[in-house]
Amino acid sequence: MSFFNKIFGKKNKIEVNEKSPTEILNIKFFRNLDLMVDYDISIDSYCDIFETWNEKPLGSEISYVEIHKKIKDIIKNEFNEDICERVKRGSFEKSEIESMIIKLDSDYLLYKPQLDYVKATEEDLLNKFQKGEL
Repeated sequence: MSFFNKIFGKKNKIEVNEKSPTEILNIKFFRNLDLMVDYDISIDSYCDIFETWNEKPLGSEISYVEIHKKIKDIIKNEFNEDICERVKRGSFEKSEIESMIIKLDSDYLLYKPQLDYVKATEEDLLNKFQKGEL
């Protein structure tokens, strides 16, 4: 084997690791479920400790009270046990899968930065509290 083949591998050997739409839906669905549960817990903790229920998270025009209700509704309606089982089994039509993936990606792009902001803000405030700065 030539020196370049050892370093870079054979050019004609291309590994294709494409996932089916059902697999992509499964990954993104449970990624978002984890995100929503984490956000729900984080809002509860952050807002209870620092009494920030009426403040607005980063990039949002609604308060934590409203966001928290919305997150609870999303978990209840979009991630209920029936839908979880259908995602696991792959029981959706192709058009449904494509639509769900688009919505999941959109929701992730909306809520992930908000969750990160809440966690970072909470951590910063807790550090200040521990240092006696609050």
